[in-house]
Amino acid sequence: HLTDTSHGVRNKCLQLLGNLGSLEKSVTKDAESLAVRDVQKIIGDYFSDQDPRVRTAAIKAMLQLHERGLKLHQTIYNQACKLLSDDYEQVRSAAVQLIWVVSQLYPESIVPIPSSNEEIRLVDDAFGKICHMVSDGSWVVRVQAAKLLGSMEQVSSHFLEQTLDKKLMSDLRRKRTAHERAKELYSSGEFSSGRKWGDDAPKEEVDTGAVNLIESGACGAFVHGLEDEMYEVRIAAVEALCMLAQSSPSFAEKCLDFLVDMFNDEIEEVRLQSIHTMRKISNNITLREDQLDTVLAVLE
Repeated sequence: HLTDTSHGVRNKCLQLLGNLGSLEKSVTKDAESLAVRDVQKIIGDYFSDQDPRVRTAAIKAMLQLHERGLKLHQTIYNQACKLLSDDYEQVRSAAVQLIWVVSQLYPESIVPIPSSNEEIRLVDDAFGKICHMVSDGSWVVRVQAAKLLGSMEQVSSHFLEQTLDKKLMSDLRRKRTAHERAKELYSSGEFSSGRKWGDDAPKEEVDTGAVNLIESGACGAFVHGLEDEMYEVRIAAVEALCMLAQSSPSFAEKCLDFLVDMFNDEIEEVRLQSIHTMRKISNNITLREDQLDTVLAVLE
């Protein structure tokens, strides 16, 4: 029935597969892996269905298999990444979830960075992609992406800190590939001018930095999230900051200014959320006098 012309039928079949897909241990190892691979392969084939409702159902069925304890294959990661640019928000939102799931299953796997010959940990790559979705056109996707960032504690600290970096944002509108940009910087000898990257930074360091930063999409993700026009996105961003700051004292220090700013948000719920966050990370932070003034102003 999966080939039925009606999207509704394909939809329900995928839901069934997600709920009933074989998980039981077969007698032989080979038979088991074959059966398991097949159900993932069948569902994965519908990631490119022409109907967005079926694509969404396929991703959800895959997530359902994961919830039922089946270990998803790493190959699903690339399929899910392609769906991030889907025209339909439900598909993008579900794809963000799937990418998060795979990044938790295989955090240390190495994936190549497109347009360069570098490699990167899968969890860092996924973090960058989800960060990029914090600026998605649909607020539903932005909320989803911001929420998930908070639970990605395994991400490398330099990627984490880029999410608060305002300076880099204007530079990184993804006009050119990382490679072209690095080459351009290199030929113009601007590595140590201090205008674009840290003053007197050694060449190699900046070179890889240029590639990683641009490819990662992590730049300024939290800045975008905290300044979002929808208060739901701002709340999700504050919650995510809170979770990440609890596991990284250095990140907690860096996000302090942003959190204190949120004390002045026009929506009460956002203000409350930032106050709760501040309390939760209080062990990792020390307020400066000007920050303290902002906090005390809330009492008035």
